Amino acid sequence: MTTQPADEEELLVHTWRVARLTQLGISRAVAEVEADHLDWHQVARLVQHGCPPRTVTRGGGVPAGSGSRPGPASRPSVSRWSGFLERPSAVAWYRAHNASIVAGYLEHEELCAAELPVERFFMNVALSRVLYAHALVASPKLALGRMRAVSRVLGDPRWRGADVFLSLHNILPDRYPLVGFTLSESLALENYAGRLIDYGVMLPRIQALYASAAADLDEPRLLGFVQDGLPAYAWTNDEDHPWKTSRNPRLRSVLRALTSS
Repeated sequence: MTTQPADEEELLVHTWRVARLTQLGISRAVAEVEADHLDWHQVARLVQHGCPPRTVTRGGGVPAGSGSRPGPASRPSVSRWSGFLERPSAVAWYRAHNASIVAGYLEHEELCAAELPVERFFMNVALSRVLYAHALVASPKLALGRMRAVSRVLGDPRWRGADVFLSLHNILPDRYPLVGFTLSESLALENYAGRLIDYGVMLPRIQALYASAAADLDEPRLLGFVQDGLPAYAWTNDEDHPWKTSRNPRLRSVLRALTSS
């Protein structure tokens, strides 16, 4: 029985690893360099959980077990991403993602206060929806009440159906500032399924939703972004509040009943 030289075996293993990494979306040039340093099983697991391939190489983040030890996190949101990379899950992804989002909201609240009402409104819409999506996987009973059996599936960030609720890219014009673009115009353009979820499902539990997110993210200042049961980031309740509506009261009542605890 003949055996291949050790260096030839190593080349075959290296080539096989490169092929696995490129199939996962990593460029061949990077795969050639990193193939012998990365555990491709870990990379596959991270990519499956929605992590972009470029962030799991040495140029981004290094999967646990790859031989490198990261330094201390520069801020709490970074440590959340490290936690996700070590143990990927839908809950860990939302925790890391939303910690970064909330940190940005806190840092730039004064800048947002100077924006037009339509811009400030959609800052509130975006924040409320990502916090609700987090609750779908972290607190199903809070998010969907008696419908909680399907909560984690609906909120899974790997499922493109979540975009129906989270996406706003087809609503706002591709210009800034939004001078001459009113709130009523923007609401008329939006997929009304998303607005029904806002009014009929999310809004009735908005105070508890923000409280849950503040506790999970260890960020009590998040509670200042909701007032009297209405989103209030860079917003005051003495303004006409677009979260109040008289449209489709019967359908909203049905949604509330179906998702009550």
